[in-house]
Amino acid sequence: MNTLFLKKIDGFLGSALARLLPRPARPKPAVLSVSRLLFVRPGGIGDAALLVPAIQALRKACPDAAIHVLAERRNAAVFGLCPEVDVVFRYDRPKELLTALGGKYDVVIDTEQWHRLSAVVARLIRSQVKIGFGTNERQRLFTHTIPYAQDAYEEVNFSRLLEPFGFTERKEDSAPFLTVPEVPRQKAAGFLVTLAEVPFVVFFPGASIRERRWGAERFQRVAAWCRERGLQVVVVGGELSLNVLIAQPDIHSIAALRGHTTIVDPANTAFALQLIKILQAHGLHAGRDYKLLPIATTGKRYQLMLQNKDYAATMLFPPFSIEAKQHGFVQLAAASTYTGPYQSVGGWVRLSWARAHANLLERYLAAFIEGQRWVLDPVHKQEILEILSQHLSPAVAEETYAAMVAKTGGQLEPDARLNTKAFRNVLKLRAEIEGSWGGKVPPIGRYYDPVYYEKALSLSKK
Repeated sequence: MNTLFLKKIDGFLGSALARLLPRPARPKPAVLSVSRLLFVRPGGIGDAALLVPAIQALRKACPDAAIHVLAERRNAAVFGLCPEVDVVFRYDRPKELLTALGGKYDVVIDTEQWHRLSAVVARLIRSQVKIGFGTNERQRLFTHTIPYAQDAYEEVNFSRLLEPFGFTERKEDSAPFLTVPEVPRQKAAGFLVTLAEVPFVVFFPGASIRERRWGAERFQRVAAWCRERGLQVVVVGGELSLNVLIAQPDIHSIAALRGHTTIVDPANTAFALQLIKILQAHGLHAGRDYKLLPIATTGKRYQLMLQNKDYAATMLFPPFSIEAKQHGFVQLAAASTYTGPYQSVGGWVRLSWARAHANLLERYLAAFIEGQRWVLDPVHKQEILEILSQHLSPAVAEETYAAMVAKTGGQLEPDARLNTKAFRNVLKLRAEIEGSWGGKVPPIGRYYDPVYYEKALSLSKK
């Protein structure tokens, strides 16, 4: 089940269901007891982590209660770091969602702040008590509605969901509350090794809800304020970029590539130029500070890195980059951070051939456009995953699919349209690194004629 697709339909389907479903009856007594409870927590990692203290508080008060969580692929692993949780279901796995919907609980707590579908799920699950934030029409679906404060720390908001149990608001503190295994703990320490003993603050600037988006300029001002007071700034988050710099498991920074061998396909190809660009930005130059070895295509480079630890780093894209990270390899950088959007894949013909075979080219492009529309339609996701899973593990297949169809940064553009900004960055990188065209970026019209595509677009089905 596609998470982005669910969010898309939440606005109309979720809103309609929230208005149409009958209100649940409010039970008595007002102060609750619980032996079996379900937390509903869709969304990302951050909110899932900040929900953990509330779960721990409930466990402390109800040591014998069965505590279940209905999460999703993006955040389910967080609850594996919380021993107070007995069972984790994922609502993007239909069988697990049905299991949760068919369960019976004393209490269901919907911790989602805005979207309605999770409130609908909470309403449909059998329970006498349903608790959630009253931020919109979703409030109709709960027996106990909790006010939501935009300016409060999210951990505090989550603690308020326990008020119907007689809990008072939890005070903010800095005590660790996740049980992190030693191996990832050491890996995190490796990422932060350059900070030594310097105090630092962590920013996560992302938000999927418009009301929670703060803007890059404000984050920059806060970062500058922190630096003025001797604090280092660490930015975390998931950047969706197809071309990434992947290193051996024991290498945790670009600076650590000094003196090592990096492997690429031919040295004038996109991946090689991107690797050179990234390392140059960190003061490392090929031939002087590290070895650039042209050796093989992407899939083979990944296999060579598995076999030979002397090959310190390379550029990969899905599914190889996804498999590499699952095997413990480290992502050091995303190419898009250094180049901006980049046109990685395209079809090329000589202009003389295009003019001589215009009808054939236009019909081919029309078929390609229709094929890409089919792939991007969420209705066909399961069929595509079945095809990918013939060659990849189900987890890698799903993540590869997500990377391909993502609206921002994905491989596949709607209607197979050329991203002209990304294509210009292809030319810009070659001009900068290779000195092509005398170091001056040529106009994209020198290499792209939209006439054939536009004609194909008019031929394709709408």
